[in-house]
Amino acid sequence: MKSHIKLTDGAVQALPLASGVERFYVHDLGLTGLTLQVTKFKKSWYVYKSFRKRPLKFKLGDFPVMSADRARSEAIKVIGDLEKGIHPQEAKRRSENEVTTLGELFQRYLDEYLRPHTKAWSETEKSFARHCLELGKRELAHLTRSDVQRWVNKIGVEVGMQTADRNFNTIRACLRWGVRQDLCAFTSDPTTHIKLFRVKPKKEILLKPDWKKVKAILDNEPQHIQDIIYMHIFTAARKSNVLQMEWKEIHMAGRLWTIPPRKSKNGKEMVIPLTDDAIAILERRKFT
Repeated sequence: MKSHIKLTDGAVQALPLASGVERFYVHDLGLTGLTLQVTKFKKSWYVYKSFRKRPLKFKLGDFPVMSADRARSEAIKVIGDLEKGIHPQEAKRRSENEVTTLGELFQRYLDEYLRPHTKAWSETEKSFARHCLELGKRELAHLTRSDVQRWVNKIGVEVGMQTADRNFNTIRACLRWGVRQDLCAFTSDPTTHIKLFRVKPKKEILLKPDWKKVKAILDNEPQHIQDIIYMHIFTAARKSNVLQMEWKEIHMAGRLWTIPPRKSKNGKEMVIPLTDDAIAILERRKFT
C-alpha cells in the first residue's frame, strides 16, 4: 500500500481499516503535513509537522464526519499557525475566546466584569437591551467612529440626550475592557472624538405648593409608607438605601447616617447629615 496518495473522499473511503497492525498512516501528496491515521476502528485526520525542532501531531477530526476538503482547509490553517510560531492548541484557545460583534463582547463584559464587580449590572444589562441592540449587531472589526456617532445621535433624538450619553459611556467602557482582555483590537478607537450631549441633570426643587400636594397625598398612606418617602426626601438618599437603613448606621447625637460601602452605589462609604425632620421620624420609629 502506498504511503503517499492524493487524499480525496473516494480514496480515503477505499482504504481498508488496519488489519494485522495497530495503525498505519497515509500522507497527502499535495499538502505536506496532512496525514490520515487508519486504525482497526476508524480513520482520522492529523497534521504531522515539526514545531520548534520537535515532532508535533495534532488531530483535526474523523472521517467521514470531516471530509477530505475540510481536512485540507483546516490543515492549511494549522500549518500556517505553526509557521508563525503558534501552537495549534493556543490557536484553538484564541478562536474559542474570540468575539465577533459588539453584542457578544458586551455579554462577556457583563458576565466577567459587571456581574462580579458592580451592583447596578442589571440596570446596565436592561439599558443595553433597550437601546444598544442595533449597534450590538455590528462586527467589531468594522465598527467605526461614524457608526457610534450616528447611534448616539439617534438615541438622543428618539429616546433622550441623557440616555444617549449614559449608554455611550457603557459602550466605551465595554470596548476598552475588551481591548485590555485581548478580545478585540482597533487601529483607531471608535469611541474617541464622539460629540455627546453633556446634559446636566436638572435639580428638582420642591416648592411650597408642590409640597402641600405631596403631603395631602401622603396623608392617605400608611405611616410606614409616609416615613419611607419622607426619609427619601429629607436625606436625598437612594430609595434602596432608605429601605435598607439599619439602626447601627445612625448616630443620633451626631445627627449622621453612615451608609457602608457594601450598600453604596460606588462602593464607598457615604455620610449623610440628618435634618430635624429626619431625626423626628427616626425618634418616633425608635420608640414605637
